[in-house]
Amino acid sequence: MGLGARFALAMSGALIVTATIFGWLLATGVQRADEDHLQLVLQRSLETTAAAEERGWRTTTDEMVKTGRVLRQPVEIGGKLQATKYTVDGASDELRLMVPENLPPAGQDALPLIAAGLLGLVLVGAGVSFYVGRQVTKPLDEIIADVRQLSSGNLRWRGRAKGGAEIALLSRSLERMAEDLQAAREAELELLTRDEELEIAEDVRESLNPMTTPLAPGVDLAAAHLPCRQLSGAFHDFVEFGDGRFGVLVGDVSGHGTQAAILGSMARAWLQASLEEQSDVAAALSQANRKLSGRLRAGSYVTLLYALVDAAEGKATVACCGHRMPLLRESAADGKLRTFQPEGIALGLDPGAVFDRALEIQNLEFAPGDRLVLCTSGAAAVAPKGGEELGSRGLYRAVHAGVRGTPNARRLLKAIRAQLEEFSEGAPFPDGISIVTLARDTAEA
Repeated sequence: MGLGARFALAMSGALIVTATIFGWLLATGVQRADEDHLQLVLQRSLETTAAAEERGWRTTTDEMVKTGRVLRQPVEIGGKLQATKYTVDGASDELRLMVPENLPPAGQDALPLIAAGLLGLVLVGAGVSFYVGRQVTKPLDEIIADVRQLSSGNLRWRGRAKGGAEIALLSRSLERMAEDLQAAREAELELLTRDEELEIAEDVRESLNPMTTPLAPGVDLAAAHLPCRQLSGAFHDFVEFGDGRFGVLVGDVSGHGTQAAILGSMARAWLQASLEEQSDVAAALSQANRKLSGRLRAGSYVTLLYALVDAAEGKATVACCGHRMPLLRESAADGKLRTFQPEGIALGLDPGAVFDRALEIQNLEFAPGDRLVLCTSGAAAVAPKGGEELGSRGLYRAVHAGVRGTPNARRLLKAIRAQLEEFSEGAPFPDGISIVTLARDTAEA
């Protein structure tokens, strides 16, 4: 039952009971007062009539008022008592009654009873109103206490207010609000924790990125990492040997997120260490594969594209370990763009024999004016929102257009990035992209 209905029912019931009792008491009191007043009038009238017989009386006016057969006429008894003589028309003079003028008014004795009844009615109404008001305000006070608990941050508090339908509805609404606020707080904490984890992972990944590109005599070299909407394991790095040769590697890790970013950082560190220790490319990659195989989770792997460049000899030694994007070579002699993708499986899938048998090493010419481009597969996965991916051929066209448009490595990277951003139509890149480009100076021709 609602608060309004409860209040109306309680007040109506209390007033009906009080009015009934008051009416019965008033009727009884008035009846008794009437009887007493009538008795007083008769007694005083008989006494006045007797006094008129003893002292004598006279009329004070000749006018008589007739009501039915009853005649009334003012008289004076004993020269000073005023009264009214009542006689019956046609009856003898002996049938008369003298009623004194100074009788108390009828109903005077009932006034205290009426006043007491009204006062009782007001007091009962006030008492019932106070009681019902307390019944109404008590659940409201409990609701206020619940709101204070919630406002103080105790979102696990659950309401205890009980009352009518309105109170129950309000209490349930507060509980739902508390649950929603608690869920929002947990989501916010989870998001903050995740943001902190992402920030830490990104800092770790960025700290292991090469701070600068090596100064390779006779080679124009530049590299860039394009971030995506989430953490990824895409990476690039350089290996310097001190004899004029240097290595360029780009790689990627399966999956996304914090684990992929950290795994990419570890893989880059192990690959760089192995390639610096071993002068033979195949032996160095086999050593790195053994290290990674024992530390990767089942199903995780690392892809790699590596080029050992010897500008003095005009050649590059290329290895590919499961990398989707081949090495791109723009020939200065005929202006054509060619791809090189030796055989090989990803690092970490097999600890030894299968990896070693599948690994293929290729040598290619690196003539003056030639340009090499190494990048991760994220570049081909760029797509506008709801559209198709750029794909490998689209990326080849973007690289070819960039090479023809500028001979400078840094400008080429800017041109490729601009084309990727234009194709994506502002949509974030779905994967991290690492790109390295290098060209042999034409002055050596």
